[in-house]
Amino acid sequence: MRAVLQSIFITYGAAIFFTTLIFRRTAAAPKAEWAPFWSWYEVMVNHNRSLFMEIVLNLLLFIPVGFCLSILYQIRPKAAFLVGLIWSAAIETLQLVTCRGLFEWDDMLHNGLGCMFGAMAGSAALRLWESYRREYFSNRRSL
Repeated sequence: MRAVLQSIFITYGAAIFFTTLIFRRTAAAPKAEWAPFWSWYEVMVNHNRSLFMEIVLNLLLFIPVGFCLSILYQIRPKAAFLVGLIWSAAIETLQLVTCRGLFEWDDMLHNGLGCMFGAMAGSAALRLWESYRREYFSNRRSL
């Protein structure tokens, strides 16, 4: 089971890499949004729904990463946030350097939060699984 989860994790990581870097068109010049929380300003003040959906999708993108990290390596949510932040910073930096996509601090924050939420879900799933196993095997022994 561990090997299957590791394979899924590696495949998903490659999919993130390809969708955020390789399958993007190259721009004539690097694009960046240097102001932190600019996307939330746009959502709250200008009611930009498409940008809100982009924020949600960035959160959702890294939930499986955090989930797998939690299950495979027992990484806690705070550490998963840092992993997501660093992973996203690498992607954003490569997007800036290669002129593919928009470099923005908000994406890093959203991806880190998504990774943390995934790790929280993974930790909860592990706890539920362990309590189920304990109860199931203790009931079988008493028969």
